[in-house]
Amino acid sequence: PLVSWEDFTAPLPPGAEVEIPCGTRVEVRTDLKAKIGGLRVRGELAFMDGADVELETPHIYVCGLFAAGTVKKPYESSLVITLSAGDDAAALDEDGIDYGTEAFAVFGGLIFLRGTACSDPRVYT
Repeated sequence: PLVSWEDFTAPLPPGAEVEIPCGTRVEVRTDLKAKIGGLRVRGELAFMDGADVELETPHIYVCGLFAAGTVKKPYESSLVITLSAGDDAAALDEDGIDYGTEAFAVFGGLIFLRGTACSDPRVYT
């Protein structure tokens, strides 16, 4: 299913970890300023242009798709991700791997970020 970030996270308590399951696409379509307890992307998380985003989290784990912009339409809005674990944060442990704290880990997934600051016509993923 396709769901907005607002609808997907509405039932969660403030500061909870957000886990997007396989088969689910979550789109951030409006401005977002959030502090969450972690982010695990098993499905898809897409940042839609026009939404300025400030996301603070102790870790991000991607085994699905984490994307902002496309080759033909770069992301023109602001996307700021701050990894901030704090002193009592637990390490990210997934698939038997200890990634430590303040990790942005990809294991079998894809991160695609293409912004307007990219004047290079090549694509990096």
